[in-house]
Amino acid sequence: MRDVSAQVGITLFCMAAIGGVLVYPAEGRAGGTRATNFASGAGTVSDDAGGIALNPGSMGLVEGTGSTLDLQLSLRHQTYDRAGTDPDGNRYAKADSLTTRAYPMFNHVSSLGTDWFRLGFSVRLPFQYSTDWPTDGAQRYGNIFHDVTAINLTPAIGFRPLDWLSVGASFSYVLADYRSYRAYDFGKRVAREEGVDPETVPDQQPGNEGREYMSFTGEAFGWSVGLALSPGDVRIGAAYHSPIDVELSGQYELYPPNNAYYDRRYNGTISRSAELRTRWPSELRAGVAWEIDDTSEVWLDAAWTHWSQVDERVVDVDESQGDTSFDTRETYDWNDTIEARIGGRFGFADGWRIHGEVGFETSAYPPEELSPRVIDAPKVMAGAGVGWDISELLTLQLGYQHVYYVPRDVASGEAGRAAPGRYTQNRSLIETGLKYKFQ
Repeated sequence: MRDVSAQVGITLFCMAAIGGVLVYPAEGRAGGTRATNFASGAGTVSDDAGGIALNPGSMGLVEGTGSTLDLQLSLRHQTYDRAGTDPDGNRYAKADSLTTRAYPMFNHVSSLGTDWFRLGFSVRLPFQYSTDWPTDGAQRYGNIFHDVTAINLTPAIGFRPLDWLSVGASFSYVLADYRSYRAYDFGKRVAREEGVDPETVPDQQPGNEGREYMSFTGEAFGWSVGLALSPGDVRIGAAYHSPIDVELSGQYELYPPNNAYYDRRYNGTISRSAELRTRWPSELRAGVAWEIDDTSEVWLDAAWTHWSQVDERVVDVDESQGDTSFDTRETYDWNDTIEARIGGRFGFADGWRIHGEVGFETSAYPPEELSPRVIDAPKVMAGAGVGWDISELLTLQLGYQHVYYVPRDVASGEAGRAAPGRYTQNRSLIETGLKYKFQ
């Protein structure tokens, strides 16, 4: 009885402590590859607490009470080589963006002293994406600064009705933050306000260059269901994650060019309250793992993400002052994506293991929708790491993963809404993790 009371107390204490994290503002977003606790291994069929975020059904594979704590450091390098020449006839210089972000992840699962019941929770940053470009770079009309973060607090419940079958469900409370800053062509705006075709106005003239800034925060909700089968030395799992409708509130601001004409026309900064509406996609995951022995296993994990559900992003600016011309609506024609990873973990000395993984993911973005705000491409991943059992209860894990994005070229004639040019990106992920099993 004492052990069960301790497990309940630890579980409730950790849930209360982690809940306090959400009072802090979020910053950043994940586009492209999402953060996962790579060092924890087999993803959808992980047999430690780290699997709860990908598959709540995997909680039945965890014996007793266990926790994982991961910290992933992301280093992202992007370049945009804009096609064409500037208004003075000079070739555009290549723009570079180098950003770093940290992804903390905490997962906890407890059986509460039973064989058939599991209670768990997870705190993670499933999506985080940020770019920081030069303020005078060739990309500035597409993006100078863009930062989106979603922090998920996810309680979960699981059942193991049979020794080889586990099912689970989770509910996610999402705290999201979105910020965007870019150059803004006021020449086009004035043309629209005066009833003139904006296409007759030369693009991006220096005297017409202002700035646009948007900042939004808010909450959203999602859910997941999953199952895991464990016949013998094989584990099989699948999970579904719901789409999440996002409605954020905040501020929309325009900073006109600093000259006498725009001072008279707009009389300073335009600042309005606004709302942002969009959707994050659903996802279907599946995986299988084969346990070779007590210290070694191999796995295959795959995911299908329904990015075609994300059909628009609407910024609805306050109309109380009688001007609705600041509203924006971007429509998307994104592609669903496929991701697959294969990896393994192998014991090579007493208490030591090495692990490795390779994989690929297709791109959601068609070429005509690329921009320096979000650079995405088909990508391949490879990583390796080491795990050390500090004691029978505590394991330290270290890992490194590199993500290579295939360069993409967008020609002027086929650009559509995209900014023509060449896009490249590479990402390095360094991870350290702790895994603890309570007695």
